[in-house]
Amino acid sequence: MMMVSTLRDHPIESSGVRTYLDGKWTASSPLPLNLTIPATVPGDLLTDLQRAGIIGDPWRDLTWIANSSLWAAHTWTYTTHFGVQSVASTEGHLLVFEGVKMGATVRVNGVAVGEVRDQFLRYSFPIGGASLRQGASANRVDVTFGVDDVAEHGRFMACTGGWDWAPYSYTSSNSSGSTSGPANTFSKGLWKSMYLLEVPAGSVAITHLTPHVFYLGQYPVAPLTDGAHGGFRVNVTAHLWAPSGGATGTLSAAGSWMRGSGGGGGGSGGGSGGGSVASSELTLPAGDSTAWLQLVASAEQVQWPCS
Repeated sequence: MMMVSTLRDHPIESSGVRTYLDGKWTASSPLPLNLTIPATVPGDLLTDLQRAGIIGDPWRDLTWIANSSLWAAHTWTYTTHFGVQSVASTEGHLLVFEGVKMGATVRVNGVAVGEVRDQFLRYSFPIGGASLRQGASANRVDVTFGVDDVAEHGRFMACTGGWDWAPYSYTSSNSSGSTSGPANTFSKGLWKSMYLLEVPAGSVAITHLTPHVFYLGQYPVAPLTDGAHGGFRVNVTAHLWAPSGGATGTLSAAGSWMRGSGGGGGGSGGGSGGGSVASSELTLPAGDSTAWLQLVASAEQVQWPCS
């Protein structure tokens, strides 16, 4: 199974403090199992059960078949505690999961804040200041993997089910029965990192960027020549999140192809081209929003192919 120390993607950006919650957790299952064992994040349940001496090597002999009901037929909850520096009502926090395998309910201090349905997606859950408690380890997060309470979006792995080049799984989840049918499963757990991100009042978090590149010349039928092609337009969409009260400020973008100075231009939901740098003044509501800027890379600014 997974024996990793860290699995971290490029994080959501904010001017506030980012606190990773990786490390030692607990994994517990209520009656009839009535088990609580040490757990590790990033990691998975089978590895935690093996480390705790509950099962042997899951790949050896009949360990998988003889013990699979432990992880496939019972509810398991991963738990840890964390602290925050401020719980002001105007300040926001995002609880970010970079990879969870798979259908799970997330609770903070006993209150459900959302569900995870796809192990290949990043999930971020807004946590208001009123929901948090100030002080070290004053807050608790629970990630509960039920037997059939959350419908997953797709398979647990890209190749589960016994293709000729993949291991066969005898376990499955019934929680996707109403959408795609039972999903063949292997393990479950928080297989990538997670963190709490502070977003100060009046600011935003940049959750991700999506650049789209368009060639400005005629459709090419031969390799482009340096300095003699039509250049490119790059539309950069910024996906943003603001706490209660929203935010105002300037969104700027610059192309890494820059070889000289360029003009500016752009805007929220629209704008005109303007060289290698673009900016726009924004007023954003609380919650999720998008804004986009447009950059132009002229033939003089880039080489083809770009190096």
